[in-house]
Amino acid sequence: MTTLEVLPRPTWAGEVATRLVAAVAGHPTLTLCLPTGATPRPVYHAAAAQGLDLSRATVVQLDEFGGLPPGDPGRCDTMLRVDLFERLTAPPGRSLRLDPDAAD
Repeated sequence: MTTLEVLPRPTWAGEVATRLVAAVAGHPTLTLCLPTGATPRPVYHAAAAQGLDLSRATVVQLDEFGGLPPGDPGRCDTMLRVDLFERLTAPPGRSLRLDPDAAD
């Protein structure tokens, strides 16, 4: 059974980051599907500050916007890079992103 847990606003991001760091430390080769945007940003910042190590993990980008040029700050791959990857000591072992410009 899954339980919904509501965390206090001032501490939610740090608590979620702590749980993420612990999960990856316990299973360093996890595959994580990560969202982007304003909601996960404080979690990513806190997790990086707590020493999140994704060097053996695979990160799958959850989504992407079409119509934005590569490197645009509104693109999800840019947000994930800026909000998380660039803050880590080492990049993820593997990162899979969506290509909104792909023909298929």
